[in-house]
Amino acid sequence: SNSYLLLKDDIEECDLNRPEMTAKLLCTLETAMHRAMKEKQYPAVASNAKVLMKLIRLEVKTNS
Repeated sequence: SNSYLLLKDDIEECDLNRPEMTAKLLCTLETAMHRAMKEKQYPAVASNAKVLMKLIRLEVKTNS
């Protein structure tokens, strides 16, 4: 709870808008995926790819 509030305050203080924050998240995810691939950490690549797909709304909808 406290960490959320601290992060929220930091974001508001930096005055990041949604497109800028989305771009930062995309860059961070792509960097993490690249590093994970180099280190053959494929589960990390997959989980980052899943987050990336959700962020850009490419997630696959399944019927459960």
